[in-house]
Amino acid sequence: LDEQDKEDIQFFLKEGARSRVEKGNSLLIVFSVPVIDNKEVETEQIMILARRNLVVTLEAKKSTICENFKGLIDKNKGKYLFKRNAGFFITELIDETNARFLRHVNRIEDRIDVLEASSKLLTREQVEIVARANSTLSFFNQSTMANIEVLNSLRKMYHESLSADNREEFLDIYHDSLQILDALKIQREAIMNLFNMQSIISGNQVNVFMKKLTTLALIIAVPTLISSVYGMNVSGLPGAQEPFGFLVIVGVMVVVTLLLALLFFKQELL
Repeated sequence: LDEQDKEDIQFFLKEGARSRVEKGNSLLIVFSVPVIDNKEVETEQIMILARRNLVVTLEAKKSTICENFKGLIDKNKGKYLFKRNAGFFITELIDETNARFLRHVNRIEDRIDVLEASSKLLTREQVEIVARANSTLSFFNQSTMANIEVLNSLRKMYHESLSADNREEFLDIYHDSLQILDALKIQREAIMNLFNMQSIISGNQVNVFMKKLTTLALIIAVPTLISSVYGMNVSGLPGAQEPFGFLVIVGVMVVVTLLLALLFFKQELL
């Protein structure tokens, strides 16, 4: 590695970097990868420096992708990574990154499908899960778009570390990334539809509750009116002087209340 490579490495470790490709004595690639931090899925950058058959990878935050590759090498299961040139190693690394993105998207899809199938109001915990999933998809969308630009450059780039076969492989990975972008769009739309459905269900439940409350108020209004009239301190009210006047009035209120309740029940207002 030359001085420029060392400066790029120091800058990356100190300041981080956006996804990009730069061609010099060494091929510099900065690529976004999914990482899990405190059980939350985020995106971070991984830096790849390639010169001839030398490849150096750096991670600002542990993503397990490089660690898994190292594990394969330590177990003598990663020999296929070195049967070809440095470009092949890079394509395998980036392809694994795409696979990680897709696995996370599929997990979110399964979770959203279960919540959509319930057709019930989400609990507070479920709303938080959906909100975190939406945030994750937003990060993935931005990172995937940046990665697509990197792949678009790599599939057209000529460098001593890359062969014609590598460029063909980058083209395939480029198309895979476009499919991931489509999947992200679909899942973000699914989350929006889920929130819209929840809004409709919530509004419908409020309407049903208000309708029942209004119906009960109407039922109670009739006996309340009768009792209010007979509660006035005036003479001459019908049945006020009768021995069984109180029972008759109460009976009338009960009958009217039951008739109104039956009517509203048949109208499916109760």
